[in-house]
Parts: sequence; structure tokens; C-alpha cells
Amino acid sequence: NRIFLGGNIGKPLLPEIETISPDDVCVVELSSFQLISMRQSPDVAVVTNLAPNHLDVHKDMDKYSEVIADSRAGVVDENARKAWRILFNDIYTAPVPGQNPLMNMRPSMYRGTDPFDSKARYHYDNGKLKEAVSLLLDSRGAGASFEFDVTNLTRQWLSNTFDSLYFDYCGAYAAKEFGKMASDEKKMLGILDDIDRLLSTQSYFLLGKWLSDARGWGADPVEADYFETNARNILTSWGDRGSYLTDYANRTISGLVSSYYKGRWELFFNSVNKAVSESGEFGGAENEAYQDEVRDFEGRWWKERVGSFPSKPVGNSRKVARYQSFCFL
Repeated sequence: NRIFLGGNIGKPLLPEIETISPDDVCVVELSSFQLISMRQSPDVAVVTNLAPNHLDVHKDMDKYSEVIADSRAGVVDENARKAWRILFNDIYTAPVPGQNPLMNMRPSMYRGTDPFDSKARYHYDNGKLKEAVSLLLDSRGAGASFEFDVTNLTRQWLSNTFDSLYFDYCGAYAAKEFGKMASDEKKMLGILDDIDRLLSTQSYFLLGKWLSDARGWGADPVEADYFETNARNILTSWGDRGSYLTDYANRTISGLVSSYYKGRWELFFNSVNKAVSESGEFGGAENEAYQDEVRDFEGRWWKERVGSFPSKPVGNSRKVARYQSFCFL
């Protein structure tokens, strides 16, 4: 396939329209005001930083958000517009860039021992994000961009919910409320399953596709194994066992959540439960033993290429997201 690059970067593609075939791929950078008349979503769309630009066209930020909503939903729908108004006004507002979900970080009862750049933070009301998700699910939106947004925003809302449960769990440990700890543990592991299931509906969030693409560079099985090993390493340890850059990649993708992140959390919970049942606390010695065990697990996962994962999406993003949204009402 040929790839055409244009729009606000490169050159206009309209003069090339007669040379572009249905099998070709067009990568086009467009400003929001250029999307006003667009009524069909592209296969893939990326919304870059939101800022009060082109207000000579949009008049105000509400009108600006409506253009984005119509483009992403592929239809003019009031619920979709309300959802994007919330995203503009309440979610995409923090000056601090990005954040790492706690579920993606090596589990610890002592957050000060995190690997490089592992900062769990978000600066908005997770209830407002849940409201935006619900509005999107109630809209008439459709198409690849809409399905991606539903998956991505539901994933983020569930990840934030996991964060809250983790802090509840640590508080229950400090108060020696062991029944509450067990309840929170069950909920957190359930969220990991839910997120993995949701992500499996989108090819953009598949570990299997990442590994399949990596193996495709190999000229023979030995080379394919080599490329897969490196593809796994860069998602996890980013170096050898216990590397300072562990979790630097911080990717929330199906397969990685179920086999790697969940595996680490199960090790953590098992270690805490064993320590609590034997001595009533998860102290320094118990934590050190767990840290050795989890580092071994991390290294084994990528060195031995543990697990196989589908490279094709399964299921309907909207249906799965709606079910998960209902379960956490």
C-alpha cells in the first residue's frame, strides 16, 4: 500500500485525489475547523492537545468541543456533545502531563520504592469521567474513532477506580481490617480482568498484535524469538532483571494486563496474605522476599516468552464497556 501525508503538514491531498486508490493510506493533519463538515469517522483518529485555538471560527470552547464530538462520534448527537464538554472542561485541564495507573506499576505496600518515573496521578474527579463514559454509551455514536474513545475512556475510568481501591486496601492493612483487605483484593483483580476483556475488543490495545508484528521481522524461528523477547522486554523491564527503568513503558494493553500486571498483583496479594496470617504484618523481611520473587517473575515473563496472545480483536467495545459500566454503578 502507498501512504500519502498531507493536510496542514506536507501538502494538500485534494490535487492527488485521482491517484489515491481505496487500498492506499492517507495520513492527514487537520485543524478542528476543517472537521466541521465531516460526518464520517476515519479508521484511526488522534486528538492532540486541546487548547482555545481557532475561536474566530468556533466562537467559544463549547462550540470547539462540539466539532470534536461530532467528528469523533461520526454523527451530531447531544449526548456525545455533553460527554466531550465534560472532557474539555473537567478532564483535559491538568497542567501535569500524563499519569501511570497504579495497576501497571510493580505492586508495593511502600510506594516510595517504585521504579523509574512511576507516578500515579490524575487531577480530576473520576466521577466526571464516568459521567462522560455513560453519555457516550447513551449516544448514537458509531465508527472506529467512537469505539476507540469508548474503550480508551472506560479503560481510564476503571484504572482510576483501581487506584482508589488500592489506597482503601492499604488503609485496611494499616487498620488490620483483614476482611476489608480480602474484599478490596477481589475487586482489584476483577477490574484487571474487566480491563483486559475491554481492551481485547480493539486491535490498538493488543499485546498479541505487538508480538506478532515483532516476530514478523525474523527471517527464521530463532530470529523471530529474538525479536519477540525484545518486544516483551521493552514493554516491561526495559533492561535486565530489576532494571531501574522497569515500568517505564507503562502500556495498558490486553494480554499484558492479564498475564503480566495481574500476575504481579497476585504475587503481591499472596505474599501479604501469607505474612499477615503468620505474623500479622507485612514487614521489611517479607517485602524483600516478595521483591525478589516479583523481579524473578518479571524477568521470566519476557526471557521465556511466557504465554501466547491473540493478534485479532474479539467482541464489541460498546457492549463490553456498557456491561462494565453497569457493574460499577
